[in-house]
Amino acid sequence: KVKLLVKKYMQNIFQSGNTLLFGLLFIGFFLIFPQRGNFGDDGNIFIIFQSNVIEYVESENKEPFFKYLKNKHSEFHKNHLADPEEKNHYKLFGMYGLLTAPVQDFNISIILSRVVEFSLYHIFFKKLDIEQCIVVYIFIVFLATFVYAFKFGSEVLDKSFGIILATIVVSNIYYAQLNRTFLVSHIAVYPLFFLMTFYYLFSLHNSKNQKKGPLVVGFSIALALAFLNGYPNTNFVLMGLLGAFIVVLVLFSGLNKNKYKLINIGHYVYTLIIALILVILVSGVWSTLLGYDFLYALKVIFGTRTWGMVFEGNLGYSILV
Repeated sequence: KVKLLVKKYMQNIFQSGNTLLFGLLFIGFFLIFPQRGNFGDDGNIFIIFQSNVIEYVESENKEPFFKYLKNKHSEFHKNHLADPEEKNHYKLFGMYGLLTAPVQDFNISIILSRVVEFSLYHIFFKKLDIEQCIVVYIFIVFLATFVYAFKFGSEVLDKSFGIILATIVVSNIYYAQLNRTFLVSHIAVYPLFFLMTFYYLFSLHNSKNQKKGPLVVGFSIALALAFLNGYPNTNFVLMGLLGAFIVVLVLFSGLNKNKYKLINIGHYVYTLIIALILVILVSGVWSTLLGYDFLYALKVIFGTRTWGMVFEGNLGYSILV
């Protein structure tokens, strides 16, 4: 009986239209258009940064990461360059972008991508190098973007619209360029977090959905990931868009024909608490790994990637990327 149940279950999986669709996506992603590994200038800086982070953590250094990185190369530079105090010599070794203060803050603040890549490296038992881990991350983002575009389209209209929206999103030329090359990973994941947060937001307020618990958790995770991405469009602008939706909902929730209604205030509180806990834990672990105090990365995000770039004038490199 068990064998029959398993056989029937597997048959249902392979006969499912969704399985066929995801199978075609997988084949198309890896075989028809294989990832070329051309990560561009910013991508190469991230690879150098991540490789040094792995080396730093495994060597169990006590000094802060960027101090370690500077000390690691200073002796070599001193022995091979006429003027070791000239900062521009770092350009010769691909280190210049990592050892300037604005870019140091930038690399600290892009928490999500760096943590995911670092985690994948260990999940695969250090068998994949960091470039291969980035390719795996690219595919995860690609697949998740398709799924949440489908789910969001299905939520606001129907499944047919969901399929159309998902196809349009992942076949968009600009999205394909960002995703296939991962030149700037924090920008490449923006469509995913936009679709993910609005899907959970709409579903949570849909009066037909009586089970709010899973949606609260999903919405909390989406908010936390968007903030930890460290990109102003996800941790600043996107939050404003979500707030605007809440305002519209408050103004029009009394309409009888409106299927989206305000929910119990407790759900909003739980959402914020869960999201806050996730943000503090993940950013704290990242800060600790790099040899800084527990809240260091969070301070950098607030100082350079959210209100700090507006009210304190910390624009520069942060607003560009």
